[in-house]
Amino acid sequence: MAEVLQQVSWVASSIGILATGCSAYLAYRSLNRQQKIVKADHDRSKRAFAVKLLLKWNNNTLVHRRAIEKAFPGLLDHKHGDYTQLTKKHATEIYNATNNESELFELRFHIIELLNFFEAVAMAYENSVADQEILETSFKGTLNNYYIALHDFLAIVEDCRQYQPWKPYITLVRRWNPNLPPLRPPPDDVCR
Repeated sequence: MAEVLQQVSWVASSIGILATGCSAYLAYRSLNRQQKIVKADHDRSKRAFAVKLLLKWNNNTLVHRRAIEKAFPGLLDHKHGDYTQLTKKHATEIYNATNNESELFELRFHIIELLNFFEAVAMAYENSVADQEILETSFKGTLNNYYIALHDFLAIVEDCRQYQPWKPYITLVRRWNPNLPPLRPPPDDVCR
């Protein structure tokens, strides 16, 4: 009788072990499937956010781009890699403009708003909040071109404020194109 009880106990233990193993396997498969669903949702939301940034491009930047183009026609036109650029003189006048010089004063804030949008794109890229491939494909050329065109303005703002207000943007553009010139310091008498 003891032998029968021992065999029944062994069979029950084996069944328990098999049931536990099957349960663990099913839980693993379920969790794995759930992780795949979560990753797919995450990837989809990153792509959606990148597309949302693209759709916001005109609404958020058109008025600023028009104001900059009006003040400096052909700023982003280029032939064989030669870009028109705000000179240090122009950049200094714009940065130091007062309310009495309303056109330059307004232009300063148009440039700042455009750079703020670029910073948002760079932050979304750097922190993988938006799909990096979509952002790079859509914005790389534009962000590079404006970096070149507004180079001296960026340098003057950095020098006068003693920090880089658009550091994520500058860092991203220089990572995408390491051959772009670094920001060079403006003359000493630039900041008011």
